[in-house]
Amino acid sequence: MQPFFPRKTDKKDNRFRVDLSEINTSYAKNITHQQANLIEGKFCPYIETSSIQAFTQAVGYFKFKYKDHFTILYRGQRIDYGSLVPSIFRGVSTESAIQARNKSIDDLLLAVGHNKLFIDGVPDYAMEPILQHYGINTRWLDLVDNHWIALWFSLHKFLETKDGMNVHCEARNIDDDDGFAYIVLVAAPRLWGNIRKPGLFEDTDATLVDLRICAPSIYLRPHSQHAYLMRRSSVYKGEQADLRNRVVGIVRIPISAGRTWLGVGGLISANTLFPPPYYDSGYHRLLDKRPQITRELSTIKYFYPSND
Repeated sequence: MQPFFPRKTDKKDNRFRVDLSEINTSYAKNITHQQANLIEGKFCPYIETSSIQAFTQAVGYFKFKYKDHFTILYRGQRIDYGSLVPSIFRGVSTESAIQARNKSIDDLLLAVGHNKLFIDGVPDYAMEPILQHYGINTRWLDLVDNHWIALWFSLHKFLETKDGMNVHCEARNIDDDDGFAYIVLVAAPRLWGNIRKPGLFEDTDATLVDLRICAPSIYLRPHSQHAYLMRRSSVYKGEQADLRNRVVGIVRIPISAGRTWLGVGGLISANTLFPPPYYDSGYHRLLDKRPQITRELSTIKYFYPSND
């Protein structure tokens, strides 16, 4: 059997040629499950359901619909913000401010390389995604390929201490915000066998990294969370920072229903999804050598899990 390779832009380019005009959020109107309702949201239609079967069918519909163009991944959120801006660019929009933030993270990457923050074997293209996963503000957006992990994130809130050095999570109350959990479905680059850079996948608009492939399991958190990270290929203008135009649909679920679906279990506990440094040796090393905190980049945060 011949290995699968995507259509390429040219012989020297490993990027899949992608057309974002293929994305049409009105496809949500084609979901016909009797336990799913189409709700006109502020930014796009929502598929609202209290049924596990309807949720699974909706997710499956988008995966099937876009199978020739994208990999559909998930992002769990407390609310729909109307944008998907990576943490480093939030609150800035001018080209000069974007470039300043890019320089900040580029300078940090040089510094952590000199300070040997990462263990041997971590490829260059995984370093910034790892920093994002452990608390640094970067150009990457957190995604997962597991819809119950995405649901877990949408059912919890994260609270930073005033000094920005620590973060705590708590389960949301059933009436928090608008009472719903949001699962944002994102059109990520197609997965294929990148022999030169395992775990890295690109199209002509964005780059995707699977930390479970390119990061050693000594960094336990990304493996526990089924972690992917995505960024725009070029991020030097305000409109390039927002990945919202890669959202294919959004499912919203009442918090009460989502909590019932997940129940209680070791694999979905905060202590499992955010392993403490005693178990997560890579995290321990990052904490031991964490960079000085800045307003733009923050720093590696110590995570205190909830008791649920």
